[in-house]
Amino acid sequence: MHTKKTIFDAAVDITKEYIRGGGENNVASTFEEIHTPLNKVAEAEQIIMKFKKEFPDITIATDIIVGYPTETEEDFQKNLEFIKKFKPDVLNLSKFSSHKQTPAGKLIPLDKEIINKRTSQLMELHRQTSQNNKLKYKEKEIKVFVNVKVPGVSKGTLSMLQNSKENFEHSKTKIPNIYEARDDNYNIILIKSKDKSLLGKTLKAKIIQIGVHHMLAEEKLN
Repeated sequence: MHTKKTIFDAAVDITKEYIRGGGENNVASTFEEIHTPLNKVAEAEQIIMKFKKEFPDITIATDIIVGYPTETEEDFQKNLEFIKKFKPDVLNLSKFSSHKQTPAGKLIPLDKEIINKRTSQLMELHRQTSQNNKLKYKEKEIKVFVNVKVPGVSKGTLSMLQNSKENFEHSKTKIPNIYEARDDNYNIILIKSKDKSLLGKTLKAKIIQIGVHHMLAEEKLN
C-alpha cells in the first residue's frame, strides 16, 4: 500500500542524504568556509528541488545578507539568479553590518551606495516573484486555520490587495475585524469578518486577491 510521504519524512530523507555527503559538509566548518560567498548554494538548490518535487506548493523562505566585504558583482548576480530560479515566498534581506574584533571587521567594507543598490534590486525582484507565486491561489477555495485577530490593517494595505481605485497608500487609518489565517503551506491569509468566534477555527476560504506577502480571502459559509 502506498503511503503519502509527509514533510517530516522528506526532511529526514534529505537530511540523511546530505549528512552522507562526507567531510566537506562537516558542521564544524571554519569561519572562513561558512562565510565564503555562495558557499553550499548547490547543496541548497538540491534540497529545495527535492522538497518542491514532493510538495509543489511548499513555501520556501531564505535569508540573504547583502554587502559582505568580499561580495563581488558576480556573487550578487548569482544571488539574483537564485531568486529568479527558486522564487522564494519569504525573503529575509539584511545589509551586512561590520563588528569590531571579528574577522569580517578587519575587511574593507563595500561602498554603501553599492550595498543599497543591490538591496533594492534583490527586494524588487523578490516582490515580483513572490506575488507571481500566489497567482495560482486566486479564486481558489482553500482550507485555513485562523490563528490570530489582528488590531487591523491599514487602508493602504487593503486597497492594494483589493486593487482599489482609491488611493489609501499613505493613510494610517486602520480597518478593524481582520483575522490572520494560515493555509497548509503557511501562507498568510487575511479575512475580514465580524464573527468573534472565528479565532481558532479551521474553515474554507476563497482567495479574492493576492499581494506580495499576504492574500485576501472571504469565508465560505456552509
